[in-house]
Amino acid sequence: MESEEIKIKNFLTRVSDIVTRLKALGHDQFANRINNLEANIRDFSVHTIKSGLVGITSSGKSSVMNILLGTGTKILKEQSKATTNMLVFCSRSKEPQLEIIYEDGRSIKKTGNDCLGESIWKFTSEDENPGNKYSVKYLKIGLPTFVIDEDLELADTPGLDAYGLKEHEDLTLREFLPQADLIIYLSSIRSPMKEADRKILNKVMDADQRIVFVQTCKSAVVESGFASENSEESIDKRLDKYKEEFEKLISPYSRLKDAPIVQVETMSANRYFKDGDKEAWAESGFEELVHVIKSVTKQLQYEYTIRNLKKIVDSVNALITLLISAVKEEADKKNSIEHLMKTLEKLKKYNERILNTKNQVVSIWKKKIDPAGMFAEFQHELSRTYSYRYEFNPKHDTEFIVKADAISEKMHSIKASMLDNLDNARDKFKEYFDDVGLDVRRTDIQSGSVKSFYLPNVQKRSVSGKSLLASGKDLTVEYIDKTKFIEELKASIEMFLGPLAGHLDWWDKTITFSFVEPLSKKVAASVDDIKNIEKGGDYNEEQYKRLSAFSKELHYSVKEVSALCDMEFIEQKFPVYGKKITFKREKTGFINMFLQLSSRYYEALFHNYYIRKLSGFSGNKHKTVVLIDQNYESQINFINKLLRLDAETLDHVRALKRPYVINPQSADALAESLSVEGEFSDSLTFYVLGNDDASIEAAKSHKLFERADVLQLIIDDLHRVASALVDIVERNRFFDNIVKRQDKLLLAYPGGAYFQKGRLHILVDEAISEMNKIFDAPSVQWFIYEGYEVRYSYFYDIVSQAAANNLQPEDCMRQWKDLGIPLDEPFTEDILLEQFAEIT
Repeated sequence: MESEEIKIKNFLTRVSDIVTRLKALGHDQFANRINNLEANIRDFSVHTIKSGLVGITSSGKSSVMNILLGTGTKILKEQSKATTNMLVFCSRSKEPQLEIIYEDGRSIKKTGNDCLGESIWKFTSEDENPGNKYSVKYLKIGLPTFVIDEDLELADTPGLDAYGLKEHEDLTLREFLPQADLIIYLSSIRSPMKEADRKILNKVMDADQRIVFVQTCKSAVVESGFASENSEESIDKRLDKYKEEFEKLISPYSRLKDAPIVQVETMSANRYFKDGDKEAWAESGFEELVHVIKSVTKQLQYEYTIRNLKKIVDSVNALITLLISAVKEEADKKNSIEHLMKTLEKLKKYNERILNTKNQVVSIWKKKIDPAGMFAEFQHELSRTYSYRYEFNPKHDTEFIVKADAISEKMHSIKASMLDNLDNARDKFKEYFDDVGLDVRRTDIQSGSVKSFYLPNVQKRSVSGKSLLASGKDLTVEYIDKTKFIEELKASIEMFLGPLAGHLDWWDKTITFSFVEPLSKKVAASVDDIKNIEKGGDYNEEQYKRLSAFSKELHYSVKEVSALCDMEFIEQKFPVYGKKITFKREKTGFINMFLQLSSRYYEALFHNYYIRKLSGFSGNKHKTVVLIDQNYESQINFINKLLRLDAETLDHVRALKRPYVINPQSADALAESLSVEGEFSDSLTFYVLGNDDASIEAAKSHKLFERADVLQLIIDDLHRVASALVDIVERNRFFDNIVKRQDKLLLAYPGGAYFQKGRLHILVDEAISEMNKIFDAPSVQWFIYEGYEVRYSYFYDIVSQAAANNLQPEDCMRQWKDLGIPLDEPFTEDILLEQFAEIT
C-alpha cells in the first residue's frame, strides 16, 4: 500500500506540473477543464472516516465510548435503560473541545481543560433531556486522550429497539447510517440476535458499508462460571463458544462472514485507567478493538484515496479528450462529439428524473402531512358519530373510540409510508449515480426529532337528571368528552406532523446537495466540452505540437496509475489480531474455591428459593406453572436446571414442540407431553408456551391462565431493559392476558451476571424499576439467577424491603447474614455494603 501511495503522490506532482505549463499557453478553450482538474487535486487529501457505535439499546455503546475517549471517567451517561437520545461525535484533538449544535443553527464552542467541566448529560441523556427539550441537534467532543487516530470520527448513536422511543431508531437507521463509512455493531455477549439486529444488518448490507462486531459484557461470561453447571469449562472456551455462535448467526450475510468479532468488557479497561495495569487493558479486549478499528480505518482511507484518484484520472482523461479533439480534423471531431452527446443524454435523463421525482415526492407529502387538512378530515369523521347537542349520550362512545384508534393507526401508517418512500427514492437515485460512475456526496444529519404519535387522553364527564321512567329517579351518566378530545387532537396532530415536515425539508435539501447539484455540474461540464470541440481553434504548427505533447504526457501519467482505479480489485483485508490473551479469573480465596466445588449447595439454594417463591402464590400441594418465553432455549435451560434432567431426558424435551406439558395430570390433554421422574414429578406441572397461534389456542381452549397457580414469564434481555419492554408489550401475544392476571405473575431473569459486583444497584434502580412500571400490581415478584447462582434474588428481596422499612446498609447486611446466605465472590460483604448504600 505504501508503494502505491508513493506512485499516486508522484502522479499528482507530474499532473500539476503539466497543467501549470498548459495554462501558460493562455488558451481559454481549456480553462474550465483545467480549473476542474486543479480543484480535484486541491481536494485530494486524507479523508476523515465517519464511524459509529450502533446497537440495540443498552448494548454498552456509551460505556465503550467512555473507554475510547481515554479519560477514565464517565463523560457520557451509562445506564441499563435507554440513555443516549442524540448523536455524539467524538474524535482526537490537540486540546479538549466541545461543540453543541442546536436545531435552529446556533452552536456553542468551548475549548480548554474546563470545557467538559459541566456535565453534558443534561443534553445527551433521555432522563435529563426527555424528547430533546433543549432542541440540540448533535454534540461534538474532541479530546487529546481519544485512543483512536485523528483521521476517524466516532459517533455514539441512540439505541435501537427501545420501548416508547421509536424516534431514536429513526435517527440511527435513517439519518446516521447513510453517512457512515464504518459501523461498529455492539451486542451483549449472551443476548440472542433479535429482529432489530437483523434490520440494522440489512441496512448495512444495502449501503455496502464495512462492519466490525463487538460483543460487550465479556465479564458476564466470567462471572457466570461461579456456581454454574459448566463451571469446569474454561472461560476462554466459553468466550470462544459465544463467538462461534455469533458467527453462525451472521453466516447468512455472505459479505460479513469474515468480519472481525471482538469481545470486550469495561471493568478491566477502567482498571487500566485507574492503576495503569497494561495487562488489564489487554485482557479487557480494548487493545484488540483499537487495533482492528485502526486497521479497518487505514484500509477505508486507502479506498477513499483511490476514489479521489479516480476523479482526478477522469478529469485528466476529459482534458486529454478536449486537447486531442481541438486539433482533430472535422470528421474526427464529429465522432468525439457524438460520443460525448450520448453520455450527455444519459446524464440529462438521470438529472431530469431525479429532479422531477424529488419535486413530486416533496409536493405529494407536503399535501399529505398538512396539519390543517388532516385535522379537518379527522374532525369530520369523528363528528359523524354524534351530534354536539347530544354529545352526552354514552351510546356513541364505543364507535367514537373505534374511530379514534383508526386515526392513530392511520397516523403511524402515514409516517412509515413517507419515510419508506423517501428511502426508496434515494436508493433509486444512487442507482443512477452508480450507472454514470458518480459518488454520492455526504451531507449533514438532521435533528432526528421524528416523533411517535399519541392520541389525546380520553376524559369522561358525567351528567345528572331525572329518569323519564315512571320511577323518576335521579340518574348520573358518564360519557366521553368528545369535544375536548377533538380540540386536543389538533395539537397532537401538529406536534406529530411538525417534525415530519422538518424531515421532509431536510431530505429535499439533502437530495439537492448530494445528487442534483453534482449531476447538474457534470451536465454543464459535458455541454462546455462539446461547445469547445465544435468551436475548435486556430492553432499554428508549434501550438499543435505542444498540445499533442501535453496530451501524450498526461496520457502516460494516467497509464501508470490507471490500474489502481479499479475499485473492484481492491482486496478487503480483515485485520488479524495476533496477541492471544488468556482471561484470568481473580483469586478469591479458599472459601470461594470450596463453594465452587460444592455445586450441590448452589443447586439446593436455587431449588429451595424457587419452591418458596411458588408457595407465596398458592398453597396447593401440586402447583401448575405456565412458562412463557419467545426464546425456546431459555425455557429448556430453566427446566433442565430445576428438574436436573439427564442427557436422554433432555433430548426428549428438546424434541417436543410447543405447546407441551411437563408432568401432566390426568385432565391434561395437550398433544405433546412428557413425565419426568424425580423430586417434583408429583408436585409441579409446567405448561410450556411459545409466542405462536398453537400456544394461544392451547391456552384458550384449556383455560391455562385461569387454572394456573403461577404465570412465569422469562425475560432474557433485562440488561437491555428498553428492548425487553418492546419484547413484552409489543411482541408478546400473551401480554394482555398476563396483565389481567398480575397476581399470578412471576418474572424470571436468567442473566444475573450482567449485574455482578458494582452493578447490583443498577439491576434494582434501573432495570427492574423500568420493567415494573408496565404492571399495576403493588409488588411484582421476581426470580433472578445465573446458572444455579440465586443470590441476585436474595439481594433484590432485601433491598425491596429497605425503602419501606427505612433500613440502613448495615440492617440489610444483617438480614443477609440472618438468612444464612454465603458471603463470597461475587457477593462479598464489602461489595454488598457498597451496593446496599447505593440504593438505601
